[in-house]
Amino acid sequence: MAITINGTGTITGISVGGLNDSIITSAELANGAVTAAKIDSLPSGSILQVVQTAKTDTYSESVGLGAVSSTVMSASITPASTSNKILVMFNGTVSHGNIANTYVILYEDGSIVSGAVGDAAGNRLRISSGQGMHANSVPTSQSFTYLHSPGVTTELTYQIRLAHASGETRTVYMNYNANGDGDQVYVGRAASFLTLMEIAG
Repeated sequence: MAITINGTGTITGISVGGLNDSIITSAELANGAVTAAKIDSLPSGSILQVVQTAKTDTYSESVGLGAVSSTVMSASITPASTSNKILVMFNGTVSHGNIANTYVILYEDGSIVSGAVGDAAGNRLRISSGQGMHANSVPTSQSFTYLHSPGVTTELTYQIRLAHASGETRTVYMNYNANGDGDQVYVGRAASFLTLMEIAG
């Protein structure tokens, strides 16, 4: 079929796929042209959106035996479909005011994400990540990755909280070591990251 430029400003005779990839750029798409329905039709496993919270300041909190800290950092995301999943990735630097383990626990809207912690076992604390401490309570890197299937399209807020293995109230830290925080060039300050990815179901 011949390509015809009509007097009305329209073009006829172009078949589907007849335009080169460079003909229409993303800048030429109208705002809102890509609808939620189109996004939902992407293949399973496609990354639909990414949210990241970076914590570059320091944090400390006194936490009792068997207790959990308040929220240290959080990130929010709203899934487009109930079939989509959220990939939660945490990488942070934590320490403890004593020679004992420091734990990281994933919460969502104030409740532990049950699939992101170990199985219940008596009085043992269910955690997402744990790390033994150096004799000088040197900060250590902790990380975990968890694929959550929330089954909702409402906003989800994922939270990171800390705990410890000491037999008494102790202070937990993020991004620095209070036991050796002198103003010296060899003393480090770290950053911690919480990243959320919505994955098409």
